[in-house]
Formats: sequence, structure tokens, C-alpha cells
Amino acid sequence: MGGIVTAAASWKTLKKIEAHILSCYVDLSVILPDYVRVYGIAGTRSLLRRFSADQLLFAADYPDSRLLRPGEIYAAYSGILEQMAFTEEDAAKIAYGNARELLG
Repeated sequence: MGGIVTAAASWKTLKKIEAHILSCYVDLSVILPDYVRVYGIAGTRSLLRRFSADQLLFAADYPDSRLLRPGEIYAAYSGILEQMAFTEEDAAKIAYGNARELLG
């Protein structure tokens, strides 16, 4: 992973989406239900709080899940995100603001 970090650091204006590096955007689309299953609500909240709300994205790609059927995805994600206790402003950033900023 050192090569990725080095390359990303050399492109100061490059906007990145990455699920494993703290200096990038993190897309929660697929991983959120998995985090809750493994770490529970409190553990997931603690994990997400390691990032700024400015780094978190929801659904930069179609939300998908290995655990949920397509008709269950939005209700499940909404329920999980409500339990993360983000401010209304931070929730708006995560839901659409950060993606709009990133993608233009």
C-alpha cells in the first residue's frame, strides 16, 4: 500500500476515494452493514468518528450489500446512519454534499 500512498501524496489536487486510508474519502455504500455486523453500532460509530464527516460518502456508487436484498438496502442504511448520531449538517455532507463536492 505504500506505493498508493506515495502516488496519492504526489498529486496534491487528486481527489481520492479509498476505504482503507485515513486521508481519503470513504464510501460507505457497501461496507456499512458489514461494519455493523462485525463491530456493532457502538463500534461502527467509533470507527466512523475516526474520520471527518467531510471524508465520508454514501453511495458514490449504487449502494450494494452482500447481506441485504436490493429492496432492503435504503431502509437498512437509513436506520444505521440514524444511529450514528451525526449532526444534520454532517448527515447532509455524507448523504450527498461530499459526493457533489468531489464529483463536481
